[in-house]
Amino acid sequence: MLYMDNKKAISPMIGYILLITFAVIIGTVVFQWMKTYVPRDVAECPDEVSLFIKNYNYNCALDILNVTLINNGKFNIGGYFIRATNSTEESLASKDLSNFSIEKTIGNLIKFPGIENSFKPGNPQKTNKFNLSNSGFGRIYSIEIVPARWQVENNKKILVICTNAKTKELVYCS
Repeated sequence: MLYMDNKKAISPMIGYILLITFAVIIGTVVFQWMKTYVPRDVAECPDEVSLFIKNYNYNCALDILNVTLINNGKFNIGGYFIRATNSTEESLASKDLSNFSIEKTIGNLIKFPGIENSFKPGNPQKTNKFNLSNSGFGRIYSIEIVPARWQVENNKKILVICTNAKTKELVYCS
């Protein structure tokens, strides 16, 4: 009889081992499947992409900001993202200004007129007006501009954000 009681104790142990084995196998299969959703190579802008803030005019009384940009890089640019700070203590520009632009926007991207990557190096400067009177931001203390361009990666045209070409400028009232 003692032999039969000990034999029953082996059965739950085998169940636990099988349960752990199945969990490890299913975890491995799910991990391999999820790896296919993560891109291997991140698309990057060429190092020679550059967008320069030539001039700005900020009218604090009317809350209107005019920004003049020049493409001083070696590649065409399709648009840019613009953010601002409304405090001198903020180091990271977090207020998106794209909704207050008079230019065409695609999401938060302010697109240059024309076809994709239409702002060529050496082209005349581009000026954009931002009417911030309804923004609720208050006074703007700095702006940050990040260029973007369309590139072909793996036979697909994608928008690449050029974070390595970010430009920041302190803004004073005029």
